[in-house]
Amino acid sequence: IPAFMSDPIYKERTYTIEKMAEVGKRGDSDRPFLYFPVNIGAPSTMRLLKTIFPMLPEGDADTERVFPLKYIKTIVELFDSDVIYCYADPEDGGEYKRQLLSYIVKALPAVVDEAALLRRARREAAAAAPRSVTFGICKAAPTAMLPSYFLTKDQRAEYQSATYIVQGGRAYTSKRISWRILYTEGEDTVLISEDVVDVRGGGKELNAWLSGAFLAIAFTDAEREAIRELRLLTEKDVKKTEIPDAFLFDLPSDLAETHFWIADISMGALQRVIKKNGTIYMGGYNFRTKKSGVRPVLRLPTDLLSSLTQ
Repeated sequence: IPAFMSDPIYKERTYTIEKMAEVGKRGDSDRPFLYFPVNIGAPSTMRLLKTIFPMLPEGDADTERVFPLKYIKTIVELFDSDVIYCYADPEDGGEYKRQLLSYIVKALPAVVDEAALLRRARREAAAAAPRSVTFGICKAAPTAMLPSYFLTKDQRAEYQSATYIVQGGRAYTSKRISWRILYTEGEDTVLISEDVVDVRGGGKELNAWLSGAFLAIAFTDAEREAIRELRLLTEKDVKKTEIPDAFLFDLPSDLAETHFWIADISMGALQRVIKKNGTIYMGGYNFRTKKSGVRPVLRLPTDLLSSLTQ
């Protein structure tokens, strides 16, 4: 979809027009800023011109004859703007497009590509979205409140109007898990646990525990139905997340290690982790002998989040 016709540009263009109208009504002396997206590349350049000048001929070739490059250059030079974004994609070939792009690059204060526009849209969406939701439960603290007959198997136990977690023959009080929103993708939102839900070794055993015992104990039947995906963080998630300090967390007092597992294997039995500074340790630790924090990643339907927002 050409950037000029895309949904993010449409929303920003509408917002700009509304803001300029507000400035005009107030009678402010300061010149309101102009936001003018320009899309380079056939046929979208012509579509843009026809959007501005609907009287132009239908055919692109005819448009170029009656609306030559020098006039386009003049229009670009007339843009007196604080901020103008240009989607620059001249592709290969076409001296016309290359010259037009060069004029725009010289004339406009900012030239960005489609990827940059999408990054900006994602950042704005992340800033407007709820920052944290609660979903499921995890261990809080050891307790002797639960009768011993509950301790024969790992389970989620209800006793005297309270919910407990039994694991490894020990009982724990429970707490709601807080989840940090990382990014949206299609109709889903990807989140990571603010809480360290356990400290364990990595590898296939950790993946089996997440998709087995943890999934069964931490969530109700209704919550499990809503979960699109439950797994560890990946390097791809990190690259998709543009929220500053997204992987910096308050360090739990009972956590011996200050890092937590991600899914990616460095080599052999070396599994990568997120360090306490929020970056990936690419070397990794031996998942057979090393324990680290577990912060699961969830994929949930975005329309569910409003009911879970903190």
